[in-house]
Amino acid sequence: MMNPGLAGLFAGGVAGVYVPTLRDQIRDGRIEMPLGGINPIGVRRDEHPLAFLLCSVAMVGCVAILLIVSAILVVRAFLS
Repeated sequence: MMNPGLAGLFAGGVAGVYVPTLRDQIRDGRIEMPLGGINPIGVRRDEHPLAFLLCSVAMVGCVAILLIVSAILVVRAFLS
């Protein structure tokens, strides 16, 4: 079984790398939803504004949850 602190560091690294990519996607007006491994679903702001908003909120929420969980895992590893 993997050490929780190590898992937290890996999850934080993944989220930390994805944050600038997500920021650039939101700024450019096209979000790629990685629902499929080969062809992600792309949503453009000018074609579907509500879908773009929902995708943006969902992706930011996923990254935020990943950061929160990684912080909890690292703190839990230090306390044990």
